[in-house]
Amino acid sequence: MLIIGERLLIAATVDPVETGQEFRKVPLHMSLQQPFSFPDTQKKFLFGAMENFFDGKVIFQDAVGGKKVMYGPDHDVPAREMLRVQGGPWFGLRALIKSMGKFPKDNQFVDVFSPHVSDMLYQAAKRGQQIAFPTVALFATNEGDPIKRVLASYELGSKEPRG
Repeated sequence: MLIIGERLLIAATVDPVETGQEFRKVPLHMSLQQPFSFPDTQKKFLFGAMENFFDGKVIFQDAVGGKKVMYGPDHDVPAREMLRVQGGPWFGLRALIKSMGKFPKDNQFVDVFSPHVSDMLYQAAKRGQQIAFPTVALFATNEGDPIKRVLASYELGSKEPRG
């Protein structure tokens, strides 16, 4: 069963988030997939697959802010391109999601991963800033409801300190 109007977003967050948390806006993050719909009957499998892809994995730890870019349908959303981000997890996740069913026409998956962090009112990534993403989360929102719920959160590992 698909909840009408429910959209999912998979994102690596700049600050840790936990399953069950709710936000009016998704915290500062790097989207790993644009919002999409997903059948409820397959969500348990998606959660398990995401755990295999992300939980405890040392990824996205070398990300650094690049040039300023503009995103959104009207190119009016300021963002910071992220450099040195490995695309492997994204390619695997994208292939998994695409293989798990037929999606409505509004779920067109972009073939190019362009890692970036969109500016928020009081937070933005800076050029040259190293950003570690401590969690990857699956957010859900319903049409007409401003609340974004964390359906699942996966803690990323971190590199051992050098020294």
